[in-house]
Amino acid sequence: MKKIIVNGYDITKQNLHSLSPEQYIQLMEFQKFKCYLSGIEFKYDGKEKTKIHRR
Repeated sequence: MKKIIVNGYDITKQNLHSLSPEQYIQLMEFQKFKCYLSGIEFKYDGKEKTKIHRR
């Protein structure tokens, strides 16, 4: 599997929802790594290399 690292974030296994890796990180940074609708913060799972919701 090809590693995807943008601005120091390893998003190799992240579902990008049709965005480029750069667009995805820009969006996450703009939203301050929080869900726009719920305000729930995204946490990075280093083992899975993805951002996940935490309640």
